[in-house]
Amino acid sequence: MTTTETRSDIATRHDRHEMEEVLAPAMYTFNAPGDSVAGVLIASDKVIVRGKVVTQYLLRLEGSNKLAKILATFDLAQKLRPEHIGRFVELTFVGENKEVKKGDNYLREFRVRVEKAQNNPEISDEDIPF
Repeated sequence: MTTTETRSDIATRHDRHEMEEVLAPAMYTFNAPGDSVAGVLIASDKVIVRGKVVTQYLLRLEGSNKLAKILATFDLAQKLRPEHIGRFVELTFVGENKEVKKGDNYLREFRVRVEKAQNNPEISDEDIPF
């Protein structure tokens, strides 16, 4: 998989700032059962692919600043929700469900694991320093 990277070989200076080129995130595709990706879900946006509006997820990959784009499948769109943005997620391609078919395509199923939400305790007057 190729992801967003900076190219230090193209580093230049602009006035007092050292600049480096930032490349667009690469598309991550799940090709075989067991393929997986993990990172922080940064965004969920609508894009047009082959004339159809599709949800696209943006992940900051685990252990790096690299980014990856993932197009939603029906199954992913059912499981990843806006409240998951900002949380660590792990997406694993389980396989195709041969019992569910639309056109020439079988339903692609995923195991989606999401970091548990942090409980935000209520703030009382005693917590305010003034």
